[in-house]
Amino acid sequence: MFDMMDRGNLVAALGQQALRNVVLLKYLLMYPERTVAYGISHGQDKAFIVILDASASAYDREMYPSSKHVVLISSDSEILTRRLLDFVPCDGSIVFKLSSEEDRAAVATRFSLRQTAAFHSYTAHSPFERDPEATIDRAPTEALMALAESQGQERVWIEKLLATDRAFFCSISRADAPVSFCLAFQNFEHVWEVGSVLTLEQHRGHGYAARVVRTAHAVLAERQLMSRYQVQRDNIASISLARKIGLKQFLTLRHYMTVS
Repeated sequence: MFDMMDRGNLVAALGQQALRNVVLLKYLLMYPERTVAYGISHGQDKAFIVILDASASAYDREMYPSSKHVVLISSDSEILTRRLLDFVPCDGSIVFKLSSEEDRAAVATRFSLRQTAAFHSYTAHSPFERDPEATIDRAPTEALMALAESQGQERVWIEKLLATDRAFFCSISRADAPVSFCLAFQNFEHVWEVGSVLTLEQHRGHGYAARVVRTAHAVLAERQLMSRYQVQRDNIASISLARKIGLKQFLTLRHYMTVS
């Protein structure tokens, strides 16, 4: 017998392993009106699915313009994963975002898949110190906001998070202009992401990115928050930065498009 969870119990269950399930939780938090979610259990095993309207996400609109749905799955059992597939809409192209080979194999029994991307997630296991030149801002300059938008972040979303103390910028400036920055923002409750890392081309090679990322992690540690740093698989510079400052990988999320 399979037991269904309501949305409140589903979120609570996902939160018990917040890092493992961080992407599902992030989507539920960011797009509460544009997601549907289901959870099932059988004995001690649990499985969860989050289905997002792909048009809600700026990243997915750009990367997967033909896709109608984004589907994320986290499951303890291939049997449960197969059961969750009954909830997947069949009215358009789908992007599956999966973190285990078992989930991929289960999905592949029903859908033809083509891998398109993969992202590694890291977290901090040791403390960092703030860099004396790095500035923390909840009221960013227009220059900082423009840099964030150049990294694919939506201004309205950033402003909403900043206004509710769920985000901050960390930057280093030269001649009163930012030359390197990152944006830290809440994924879910105590899990915050450090992302959108950018150093202007003419200022690269001086270690600025590592300094702003370390400082952002230091601030999160001061607030007793858990960090997540996400890197695309082929972004060698960002992977090198993560390893250089001592972050530890805990998750790889692979993207698969359905193939007709």
